Amino acid sequence: MLKPNGGLLMLKTRLVRLMPVIIGILVIGPLHQCHNKAVNTPLLAPFDTMHLTSIIVTPQGASTQQKLIKSEQTWYIEAAGQRQSTDARLVADLITQVSHLTATRIMTDNPNKWAEYEVSDSGACRVQFMAQNKEVAHIVIGKFSFNQQSRTMTSYIRLNGKPEVYAVENFLSVMIGRNVDAFRNRMVINGPWQQWHKLSFYYPNDSGFVLTKVQNQWLINGQEEADSAKMATFLFAIENLSEFQFSEHQIPASEIPQYKCVVEGNNETYVSVNAYKGSDGQFLITSSVNEGNTFISNQTMEKLFVSVQSLTK
Repeated sequence: MLKPNGGLLMLKTRLVRLMPVIIGILVIGPLHQCHNKAVNTPLLAPFDTMHLTSIIVTPQGASTQQKLIKSEQTWYIEAAGQRQSTDARLVADLITQVSHLTATRIMTDNPNKWAEYEVSDSGACRVQFMAQNKEVAHIVIGKFSFNQQSRTMTSYIRLNGKPEVYAVENFLSVMIGRNVDAFRNRMVINGPWQQWHKLSFYYPNDSGFVLTKVQNQWLINGQEEADSAKMATFLFAIENLSEFQFSEHQIPASEIPQYKCVVEGNNETYVSVNAYKGSDGQFLITSSVNEGNTFISNQTMEKLFVSVQSLTK
């Protein structure tokens, strides 16, 4: 049987040995207790979006960066030494969504759970917002989820250098598309066709033709009347013509297109579209309203470069 003083000494010794464990339970344990906690928290300090000069995107699993560059108030994609035009509305929407990021929940603050939300350092898409050489925001974008019942999209986001993973109700995970191609300008022709007065088609072997509008009637080569219903269907199909498959092939300025369409109205040229036949039989499309972008497309060929017979009565 232990003496009272000896028992007390042994108890103190055990407490000393158990102290790290007790501290771990009382102090370290609560650090990871914000799992799925409802909040309503702005994630970023306010910044002047007008002063942004570049947006740097590091796609998921990539080691190279892609850039959106602002030049004279216009945003471009910088890739392989070339500048490609962007869809200004999508870039503006991206900036708005990021500058107003508000979390609805904290999903976890445990780095061991980052992979569940695809926000780990090596497995996520990173987006940095720069004002000159100053970084004003740096976010890590993970996976998304969609709630069928509430019809809401949720993106999972982490701030660079911070452990918390936030749920944000927006389309950011989908919008960024893991790379900047999501922001490239896909426009080939931008209407409205009601303002067009002349369409000139240049085809191989001088087989092209000209459509002109005279007193609300479209004429073929200035003489034959086009079928009104067929013309309306044709113009409606091409007034907002866009493409989705990009080509990185740069067409020399000296190369002559096999097909060309020039759209005019109100004494000005609205758009000029060129088509070049590639060695694989597919056509490469360029448009004067879409600087720096080239498309691989047979869709434009079918919709835009129609035969004169398809428009006659």
